[in-house]
Amino acid sequence: MRSFFSLLLLPYLLFADFTIVYKLDSNTSQEVNYKDAQHVLFTFREGNTIFEKLLINKEEKYLTLYENGIENLYQIDDNISEPISKQESDPASRYKLLKVESSFRFQNFQAHIWIIQDNGAQSVVTVSKDPRLVDAVHKTIIALKELLPANKQGDADIFDMGRGYILLAKDKLQLLSFSQEPLDLALFNTSNTLSKEQQAEFSQETQNCFRSLCCGRKHFKSRAITAMLNSKVNGWQLSQSAKCENIDSQSGLESALYKKDKSVIVAEMTTGDNTLYGKIESLQEQGVEINNIQRVNVNGFKALSAYLPFLDTTVVDITLPDTTLSIYQKGKQDLLPFVKKSIKFNALSNF
Repeated sequence: MRSFFSLLLLPYLLFADFTIVYKLDSNTSQEVNYKDAQHVLFTFREGNTIFEKLLINKEEKYLTLYENGIENLYQIDDNISEPISKQESDPASRYKLLKVESSFRFQNFQAHIWIIQDNGAQSVVTVSKDPRLVDAVHKTIIALKELLPANKQGDADIFDMGRGYILLAKDKLQLLSFSQEPLDLALFNTSNTLSKEQQAEFSQETQNCFRSLCCGRKHFKSRAITAMLNSKVNGWQLSQSAKCENIDSQSGLESALYKKDKSVIVAEMTTGDNTLYGKIESLQEQGVEINNIQRVNVNGFKALSAYLPFLDTTVVDITLPDTTLSIYQKGKQDLLPFVKKSIKFNALSNF
């Protein structure tokens, strides 16, 4: 009778929320919180310290890196990530099964010891075909592949042994825990991948880096850019400003957002030894198509104006003392009148 009811409950168990934790090596672990295919959180730790998170929240995907106590949140662009690569062969083809040893209970799951030949060497592995674990691991593999580029997706397959089995332990890799407790949807908000003191704010325009505050990256309270810019310019209102989390740790980056009706102008200020190099010149170095390049003078300072066809965006770079200010607006625009009135030139001596 017990087995009959177990069969009735099996479909509900397979579709339940789950948390699964693997030790990947002697000091690294991977925790997966899975609610459904649109709500998945991967947390990677060294010892007890988190160093990376990967998040699927509906249609959005995020990467959080933790370095020197600082959390850096990045949105994973579907245009950059690769489609999930199709597995060319059954996972069982990766190894040769030499011998099936004893069966035993492994953390309350029925498990088996196999001796396999893998890459020419013999290994002892612990496997299971418990349907709850098999379902959870297969869902984990699919989710992880959505977050990885094509050349890394094969790494996710290490947990799948084929033949209806999944890997519980091999060398230093080992399943640490598995549970099917309900997960709160709030766990999958981007704010929960960051500390309360340093939560990222994303503007509605983050789909286009050239129309969003800090290009959609994590940001904090601004320090200098608001002192450099006028709050109102030709009907434009300065609505947001921030110190951005810069990928280049050698330079500072601040951003400000002007709005008028539904239109947006972004001002971005970079400081540091390696940043006196405008966006336009940087894109030229990368071979990006750039049109309508003009070298101009703005209140005695050198400036470069151009149109970027691939983003349908106009950019003006102006070189100021120890600072480069870049201003962007969607479409083909004459930004020079805005640039001339937006900068507090009489305040530049304070920077």
